[in-house]
Amino acid sequence: MNYSSRLKAPFSYSGLALAMFTIGHVNMAHAANSCLAGTFELTPKGECTEAPLGFFVANDGATAATAAPVGTYVDTIGASTATRASVGTFVSSTGQSSATQAPVGTFVNSIGASTATKASVGTFVSSAGQSSATQAPVGTFVNSIGASTATRASVGTFVSSAGQSSATQAPVGTFVDSIGASTAARASVGTFVSSAGQSSATRAPVGSFVNSVGASTATRASVGTFVSSAGQSSATQAPVGTYVDSIGASTATKASVGTFVASTGQSSATLAPVGTFVNTIGAINASLCQGDSTSYGGSVACRAGNDLVNNIVSPVFGSNYIAGGDFDLGVFYESDTTMFEFEILNLSHDLGFDDPLTGLTLLDISFTGQHADFFTLDGFLPGSVLFEGDALSFDIIINTFLKENFDVIMTITTDQQAAFGEEGLLFSYHFTGLVENTLPPVPVPSAFILMLSGLLGMFKFRSVQSKKR
Repeated sequence: MNYSSRLKAPFSYSGLALAMFTIGHVNMAHAANSCLAGTFELTPKGECTEAPLGFFVANDGATAATAAPVGTYVDTIGASTATRASVGTFVSSTGQSSATQAPVGTFVNSIGASTATKASVGTFVSSAGQSSATQAPVGTFVNSIGASTATRASVGTFVSSAGQSSATQAPVGTFVDSIGASTAARASVGTFVSSAGQSSATRAPVGSFVNSVGASTATRASVGTFVSSAGQSSATQAPVGTYVDSIGASTATKASVGTFVASTGQSSATLAPVGTFVNTIGAINASLCQGDSTSYGGSVACRAGNDLVNNIVSPVFGSNYIAGGDFDLGVFYESDTTMFEFEILNLSHDLGFDDPLTGLTLLDISFTGQHADFFTLDGFLPGSVLFEGDALSFDIIINTFLKENFDVIMTITTDQQAAFGEEGLLFSYHFTGLVENTLPPVPVPSAFILMLSGLLGMFKFRSVQSKKR
């Protein structure tokens, strides 16, 4: 006959305190005999009690139940054995009625475990109860233990293999422009990457180029070449008529007047040779001087000779007395010294700047005729050069040391209509005058009238100091 009894006070076994509980299903048929496995003898009266949850009785005749060890559990009453925790679970203390799932970030890869293992760097566990960790896929990494997720590589970095604890910076010459990349992209031609970890490539600036993939720097255009826009894979040769005289240029320079460039890729322009001229910018050749005109190298025109031909320039002689004119200077007195100003000008405006092509050289001034010895000059230096717009003033001194009339030709030798510095046109002036030995009682008006008549052709121009050629 089966019956139940209630224990009135607590008792202990196997070193564990058990609270008061109700023992059911005591088998009186076995009271005189030992209790079966899964039960134990609670009192000396021979009553057998089933092992509670978390405990088991492995053998017959036991007087106490055994708590399930760590790593095991007992989830039924009257058990004769404890169950080992399965993979993915663990039991960390004794007397448990169930196993605990390994939390996210951990795993249990064997049965009967008492603890869960944290995922190592490079791996993660994203859900509970797992028996292993997952390697971080390519393009991601895990840099701490116990991770539940992998981190995608940021822009500028990549992860090329699974299970990595960090991302790799894109090397110089490469870039990564998206997250979670497994490789870095090489900079294309026309671009470069100069430092690691970049998210984009830089276009080659103007004046430079990149002609290969994966470049870390741009190459500056060499002399004779240029690069006019960014992101180019090559430099452009300077076209004919232009040149580039420095590295890293963005434009080519047109040849200036007086120079030319006959072929591409040049670093300088060529001066027009002697006997030629260039009167436009960006010229590819020089033009020959025509007729008997000439030039001196690097010229913008040809200097006129006797022949008047096209593309010539020339100095233009002018003076405050009309060249070729006759001038009666009036009455002078014996042993008297008189002076008057003479001015020579270069009236040319062919070029608008100082240049031997239009420079007027005053090679010499001479006096011939009756009493030429009366005449001297003050302030004139043979070889003086007047460029366009220049003027030279000097004094003509008349020393009438004898009572004789004079009839003198003054001749000015220039290089007009000749090569610079070479003898060209002559300009002459006829001066006459009377010399008396006594002063008249009254002034002679006719002398002044004659002087004024010689000055009718006089005009003034700006005056500068004489220049030596």
